[in-house]
Amino acid sequence: MALARLESGPDTHEGFWSGSEDTVAAWAQQLGLPEAQADELAALACIYPDSLLLRQGSHRLPIVQIPITTTHHKASVRLSVVYVATYPEESPIINLHSATIAKEYLLELRERLQAEAASLRGTVVVFDLVGIAEEAVASMPLSLTSQYCVCCPKCNLRLLKKRQPKLPQPAEQLQEGVFRCLVCLSMEASPLPGFSRNDADDPCDFCFCEESPLLRLDCGDKVCTTCFQVLSSQAIGARRLVLSPRSGHYTVACPNHPTCRLEDVNVFKLLDPATVARYHRFAFELGAVKHGGVVCPLPRCINAVFMPDLTGSLVRCPACYGFSCRQCRHGVLECGCKALARDRAPEAAPPLLNPQPPPCGDDLFLILVRFNGTELPLSLRAETTVRTAMELLQGELRIPAAEQYLFFAGKRLEPGSTMAANHIHLGAIVHLMAVEPQDSAARDEEIELWNFRKQTQDPAAVAAKAAAKIGKDCPYCGVEVVHYHRHGCHHIGYAGVSCCGQHWCYMCRGPHPCQKCPVFCDMDRKCGCPPCPDCTAAYRCDICDGCQKCSVPSDPDADPFS
Repeated sequence: MALARLESGPDTHEGFWSGSEDTVAAWAQQLGLPEAQADELAALACIYPDSLLLRQGSHRLPIVQIPITTTHHKASVRLSVVYVATYPEESPIINLHSATIAKEYLLELRERLQAEAASLRGTVVVFDLVGIAEEAVASMPLSLTSQYCVCCPKCNLRLLKKRQPKLPQPAEQLQEGVFRCLVCLSMEASPLPGFSRNDADDPCDFCFCEESPLLRLDCGDKVCTTCFQVLSSQAIGARRLVLSPRSGHYTVACPNHPTCRLEDVNVFKLLDPATVARYHRFAFELGAVKHGGVVCPLPRCINAVFMPDLTGSLVRCPACYGFSCRQCRHGVLECGCKALARDRAPEAAPPLLNPQPPPCGDDLFLILVRFNGTELPLSLRAETTVRTAMELLQGELRIPAAEQYLFFAGKRLEPGSTMAANHIHLGAIVHLMAVEPQDSAARDEEIELWNFRKQTQDPAAVAAKAAAKIGKDCPYCGVEVVHYHRHGCHHIGYAGVSCCGQHWCYMCRGPHPCQKCPVFCDMDRKCGCPPCPDCTAAYRCDICDGCQKCSVPSDPDADPFS
């Protein structure tokens, strides 16, 4: 089977060499290639004497590269072919890659080359593939090459219908902040300043492929689109969102350099729709709690986010009407606080007067506002202020504008700022948190009931419950986390832990990285980690590194699973 790969960049690659027709023929004879392959290599060396590149791949397979230069695009493209022993009986597999051409166009060209190679099975096809590639690249629209990259909603919708991942598209800049997609000529594209063409054929720092375009981080790392989508989806699913001091948004950090943040949050639009919605939800919860909001922790609730109008510990959710403690973030029955803070009414904010009419014109774009399970589309302009958007929501939701808190990517939007200043473009997801009035009488009754349960509970039952507890509470959210003896390091905060995702040390419950506690458990269990319930003398679980239970000599007559 022959493997053809179209690449772009300099005219030479590491490991490749060029030679004359006689040199190529002698090299093919040394490798013991079949006569058809040797004759074709010699013919290629005769036609392309100055540009043909060769090298020996794995399993002694010859690899050939033929540069194809397009003058009107100012791009150098290479066609790579990997010969195998059964060529030309086997049809080739085509892979395309370019640093200047839109990837979507390359995928269509790849399908065309695959179909042509399949129809020519049994014959020498490299010359035909070179001709088809030269014709396709020469007739390619000039608009498919650009130094700007955007996230185009129309192109992404077309790719999702084909069950393909989203891709950054080439674009031209019409004016400051206004771009037009060069694939579908849409004016609704969002700029992606972090992505740029890979003219120098730089490899991705994670998969080492020479893909284009690349996302370049402030730390110097270069990430391809596929690795960005995989790594970002994993970080968002594990709630590993960190606050960016520069932009104020909650974003993800570079896996190689944790202090480096991904500043442009619009690149998350390249993820699948479910991951995008999950990212905005998690960032909204973090930003709301930072500004005094409450996320309802009750399991029967939709995890409503609201701002109580009173500052006491006990709050009532407007969605499920259940009470929870904002100190320990537990329901009122699971609350373990020693005392509840009484209510204190904050100062009321003055209402906004003289609401403005909704914007109109041709330069409008649509955003989505989510509020406790409901969604509301808003048509805005780039120069529209957040105050105007709040007044529009006041007319739709009957919530006073002074009691609204708008968040984008976890950052609270200031009323006087504009949409463009907050990097809000078409398709942005904005979350709304509103001030919810609390029933003081019902809260007082619940506090009295809570105090009564505290006074009448049996001390022996409390002690027994504490003795039966084998884990430790997360210092950030209070959820119990169990780290069994010799089950990895004491670092808590990775994806397998069902708490808030914050990083802390299991031994001292301090922040991670801890400077005073050992990283791993010792054999005498001085760290205090409970023994693994699955390990026995004759059986070791998949996670254990060898604890006291599974490291002792086993009794041949004992049950291995007892």
